[in-house]
Amino acid sequence: MAGERQVMSMLPMDFSSVLDSFSRPVIVTDTTGAHVNGVWVEDGPGTTRTVSAIVLAMSFEELQFYAEGDSSAAGITLTTDEELFFTDINAEGLERRQSYVEYGGYRFRVAGTGFMQKNTLHNIYACVRYFE
Repeated sequence: MAGERQVMSMLPMDFSSVLDSFSRPVIVTDTTGAHVNGVWVEDGPGTTRTVSAIVLAMSFEELQFYAEGDSSAAGITLTTDEELFFTDINAEGLERRQSYVEYGGYRFRVAGTGFMQKNTLHNIYACVRYFE
């Protein structure tokens, strides 16, 4: 088979039993709004729901990647089957919804998705500490 190129396919990893074992209830608030002069302005208080998720601390590298002016050096990642939302002023075509996570007495803004998301069959979200 000299000269043949082998293509590796990615098999999804099923973490359902891990998700079930280590998940905890987390309060999420979904808001709608728009960017006005570079600042996210919400239309109203939003809707609150409880999702089941694995909560982990962000690595230092992840914090550096997602940190913005309204966040501190604190962040968490959520692994969940639920869909959360995040906005990006520089990205066209995104839905204008933003999710916030209440955890450990702090509020976190969902800032993006994790790099392993497509291979886990679950959603992985990066969340940074948020100050209103």
